[in-house]
Amino acid sequence: MTTAVDVIRRSGPPESGDFDGAFRALMAAPDLSAGNAHENLKRDRYSAVNGSIGNSGRMGSISGTRSDGRGKAAWGRLSRCGLDIRTVMSDISVMTETTGKKKLPAVVERFILHWGDMGDEWGVNRSVSQIHGLLYLAEAPMTAEDIAETLGMARSNVSNSIKELLAWGLIRRVPILGDRRDHFEAETDIWEVAARIAARRKEREIDPAIDALRACVSDAADDPTISPVASKRLREMLAFTELVDRWYTQMLNVPRPRLVALIKLGEKIVSFLPAGKSK
Repeated sequence: MTTAVDVIRRSGPPESGDFDGAFRALMAAPDLSAGNAHENLKRDRYSAVNGSIGNSGRMGSISGTRSDGRGKAAWGRLSRCGLDIRTVMSDISVMTETTGKKKLPAVVERFILHWGDMGDEWGVNRSVSQIHGLLYLAEAPMTAEDIAETLGMARSNVSNSIKELLAWGLIRRVPILGDRRDHFEAETDIWEVAARIAARRKEREIDPAIDALRACVSDAADDPTISPVASKRLREMLAFTELVDRWYTQMLNVPRPRLVALIKLGEKIVSFLPAGKSK
């Protein structure tokens, strides 16, 4: 007669954390006894397997028992039947955070940490900025697994950060012959990097500010309770913000060599401007 022990021994230990496979094998085993004993065994099978996985499901750590003690009791009853599932699942564990990281050159690590701090000051997630800093200095494209191992980050954190960097246009996927995994590299043209960051910040900050200021100026013009001083200051702020926005839009159309020359001129550009009236 085939028993649950035989089923487990034939199927072998579950691979890659296949708890469902182990559970199905247990539940499919024939009766080891008759009547109510079969229902008790089924309950013990479930409690033991569920106790191994933990109350949090697949992402839990292997504990071997449940917090309420039922899993531990189930282990004992199944062991008395000759079925020891602990040997099947003893080597399975799932980590949601990595604890180690690759050793980076001191200069590279310093840059990555500073880039992360600077991004944090700008309202960008620190992990996003650190991953961008790593890819910017990397000599070759990297996979998400490489990034997680190098920076000591959780794989899920790396995945979310990569999605944001792709949306910013600061990194891109690159195919690698013979490797089906996604590899990523950063845009390394610093002028292009600056332009894309500026475009994203304009979209997130300047554009909403202009919309809000225009609405405030419009509403203030029809509201008698708004003082002339407040209305004047709102109009001045709107005028300044729109001026900066127009300048930025115009600079996007200037060829890079001329833009570089313009920036290098600095205050010398004043000599090419018509003399204005002094206040």
